[in-house]
Amino acid sequence: MTNILDRIARTPSPLTYGYFRPKSTGDLFALRLASKLGDATAARHHIELLGQHSEESLLVAFRRVFSSSTVSDPARRFHVELVRLNGRNGHEPSVKRLIAVRIERRAVAVAVSEGANLEDAQVRQLSSSSDKAIASAAIFVERILERFPAASVAVEVIPDAKEFRRLQIYRAITEVLMSQGATISHVTKQEVFEAFGHPRLKSRKELREVVGTIWPILADYGGSPYIQDAVALGLYVQTECLFNL
Repeated sequence: MTNILDRIARTPSPLTYGYFRPKSTGDLFALRLASKLGDATAARHHIELLGQHSEESLLVAFRRVFSSSTVSDPARRFHVELVRLNGRNGHEPSVKRLIAVRIERRAVAVAVSEGANLEDAQVRQLSSSSDKAIASAAIFVERILERFPAASVAVEVIPDAKEFRRLQIYRAITEVLMSQGATISHVTKQEVFEAFGHPRLKSRKELREVVGTIWPILADYGGSPYIQDAVALGLYVQTECLFNL
């Protein structure tokens, strides 16, 4: 009983100071902006800013903050730069297609996006035979690339070397991507958990709940949790690209 109560006590609730879970792609952008400014507890304030300024203006102000090597108070400096812009927009961020890949022992899921727009999401169930599973996963990703040509692909890292089958599938898919000349971003699930909530998420279940709120339409894709994982991975990378200095 004590252990259960301890877990409940450690679980963040909506009453926790600064508690925030994004409900839209704009909310996620605001959270990532606040986090990068060291002000994650003020995510809701940054949502208000997004309602008052264009995303381009916010990104220009953000880049100005970090244009110098030393920034003592990035959140305050950001607001100063935003005032200096006086409503002027920067260049609209270039939107590129990205394919996100989530690998499990018996399934591979992909999500195709352009910016925050989801183009397609699919999951392929794999054979219990290791050789067949590896070949099927590689062919699946190859056909996705043929249908949705993309220069950038995000793949969730397999952290445990003991997960031999997942590693084999991961390597086979990576080989396909490299042969197609794709730029591969290797992302850990912890990075995604960190991005999708404050305080950070602790489980796949929490992540899938957030993604299901942002994209209720994913229920029409067969309800696969792996698809939700792939969509989250893709949106994470697309959002991070906006902040590249």
